[in-house]
Amino acid sequence: MQKDEENKTPDSLEAIFESELFELLEESEPQSVVRTDEDRLIDSFEEINAFVDEHGREPSRTSMSEYGLSSRLDKIRVNG
Repeated sequence: MQKDEENKTPDSLEAIFESELFELLEESEPQSVVRTDEDRLIDSFEEINAFVDEHGREPSRTSMSEYGLSSRLDKIRVNG
């Protein structure tokens, strides 16, 4: 008969909070994703490529919106 008691639906808030079902509702700690320098470099390069694909040219230093991309592209060229 103990199996019937274990499968019994909780009938009070206290029983709910103490049941194993409540553990399913608890939030788990978010897992942080560790990004390597190589991952960041690849993401940056892909962003520059997307700009070139969209605009048909390299980002320029004369536009504030493009300056960051241009600067990153220069750093990639220098560091190989």
